[in-house]
Formats: sequence, C-alpha cells, structure tokens
Amino acid sequence: QGNESRRTAIKNFSRVTHFLKDTLLGQNDMIPTTENSDRKLTPDISALIESFNSDFRESNNDGFEVIYKVDFKKLPDITRGQPFTLKDWQMSFDKDGRINDVNKVKERIFRGGLESISLRRDVWRFLLNYYPWASTYEERIEIAKQRKAEYFTMKVQWKSINEQQKQRNSLFRDRGSLIDKDVARTDRTHDYFAGENNVHLDILHDILMTYNMYNFDLGYVQGMNDLLSPILVTMEDEVDSFWCFVGLMSRMEHNFHLDQSHIKNQLGNLHTLLQFIDAELAKYLVENNASNMYFFFRWMLICFKREFSFDDVMYLWEVIWTDHICHNFELLICLSILISQKTVIMESKFGFTEILKVSPSFFFFEKVK
Repeated sequence: QGNESRRTAIKNFSRVTHFLKDTLLGQNDMIPTTENSDRKLTPDISALIESFNSDFRESNNDGFEVIYKVDFKKLPDITRGQPFTLKDWQMSFDKDGRINDVNKVKERIFRGGLESISLRRDVWRFLLNYYPWASTYEERIEIAKQRKAEYFTMKVQWKSINEQQKQRNSLFRDRGSLIDKDVARTDRTHDYFAGENNVHLDILHDILMTYNMYNFDLGYVQGMNDLLSPILVTMEDEVDSFWCFVGLMSRMEHNFHLDQSHIKNQLGNLHTLLQFIDAELAKYLVENNASNMYFFFRWMLICFKREFSFDDVMYLWEVIWTDHICHNFELLICLSILISQKTVIMESKFGFTEILKVSPSFFFFEKVK
C-alpha cells in the first residue's frame, strides 16, 4: 500500500506539471475567471489565466466558480529525460566558445538535470548569470579576472572595519552577529560543513559578509545561508560561489524584503491557480481557513532547501533556474505536491495546522526527480 501511494503521488506530480506546462505554452484552449481576478498576478500567472477558454466557466450554488475539473486519470504519465552529460555540454559550444542553442541546453537540463557535480560547476555559472550565455571563451576569462578583483575589493572593505567603527555602526554589527550565528549551524550534518574549525564555514561566513557589503540596502537576512551552502559545495571556490550567489539572489531577493509582499502575492497566485486546477480542494481550503496558503511559506522562502535532501535540492534548483516553462516553476511544484495529497488532506479533515506540518520529503520517499 505504501509503494502504491508513492507511485500515485509521483504520477500526480508529473501529471499536474505536464498539464500546467501545456497551459503555459498555450497548448490548452480553456480560460477561467476567478473571484480574485483583481489580485496582482505575475506575468506568468496572468499568461496562464489568459490561455483558458471562457466557454468552460460555470458557477455552482455555493458561490464558487467552477473553472475546470482536471481528471488526473486522463492526463499522461510524464517521465524524466536522460541527464545532460559532459559530452552534451562540450558539444554545445561553437569554435569561439559561444553556446549554439541556449534554449535547447536549458530544455535538456529541465527534463533530465545535470549528470554530475563537476558538470554543475560549469553550467551553474551560466544558469546563475556569472557568465552571459552568449559569451566567448576569451570574454569569460576576462569576466573571471574582473569579478575576482571586485570580490576581494569588497571583502577588504568589511575586513578593514575596526571594533571602534563597528560600535558606531549598529546595522553592520548586528548583521555580522546574525551571520556568525547562522553560519555556525548551517548544514552541519553535511560532510562539507561537519566538524570543528571547518574552513568551509569560514568561507561561507566571508561570502555572506561580502554580500552584505555588495547589497547593503538588503544586507543579510536569515535563510540566505541556506541558499548559499549548496552553491559553495558545488563550486568549491570562494569567488565563484559569491558571484553565483549574487545571481541566485537576483532571482530571490524579493523573498527577503521585510514587508514580505512578494511571497504573499505568490501565495495568492498559488490559490488562484488551485482554483483553476482543482476547485474542490480550493474550496476545502477556504472552508478550513487555509486559503492563505501560508503552509507553503518556508518552501517558497528558501526554495525547498529544508524540505528535500541536499542532493535533491541541487537537482531541483537547476531545473527551476532554466526558466524553461516559466519564471516561477516552484509554484507548479508546490501545487503538484498539494494536489497529490488531496485525499489525505480532505479525508483526514486537515485544517491549517495539520497542513502546515505536511512536508514534501515525508510523502515523496523516492528521489525528487
């Protein structure tokens, strides 16, 4: 029974994602409206809404607009493709070092991931905008030189601040103290960060302190250490890790703004999408005071970092970073997980508190791929 439940969950995950992929690519001719149509939606979500057909709208007696009922049994099973290999990567360049077909590379990564951590070390530099996709070999050599110099210039700036200066700059002092505390407890069960006097923790600390100088308006916020650690494990280089982290933060910086407006808007988008895909479950959440979708908050804040294994998180991130389907594919992942647990949630009469305890890793015993 347990194996069957896992197989069902994985199938539903792929089916929901496939359905939404077709919708986002304009291959689905249904268009719904929603009582929340005045909510500020991201361009991707707005595109999703516009791709439905108004002929499929109807209202029920409860005041909920039934958009379309997805029959999972009719949706095809989707399997992962083959991993993108070192040979595939090497064959992607022209004689000057430019990538011939960027979209093809991204699609291959999206469908199959990268085969090894050594390949990630190269490809992540592109996915995280350390190198422009259109750059040549010679241009990348120059970029690396410039970024190394820029990094150490910023590092010297904060390292040269003495204790007296720190006492007169409470913001810098408090951020440094927070970084010290968070670094000390970052992924200590992982071999790369285990043990006392671990040099990798020192590097993690220095990168976060330097980012605090690089983007002082935002500074350091708890959770950034979680986003940096997989990058450092992969890159194994302080400078490269810093600039890849900068690239990641350019995607996720809005998650760490104090007003939390972006995440709240994304949570709203999640419920809007759920109304389109599974009106019954959406209605259930409303009736159980869980329509704010706050049980997804941590998942969204640090992009599943604490929900899956370390290796699976790296695989998941590189798929998301391709932006192959849309720029917020993490929303579709959240929806797939939630819908796969619809029966458990509704039959067990879960409320907000119980749903909050749902963890993807609890239900998805198999690898995230």
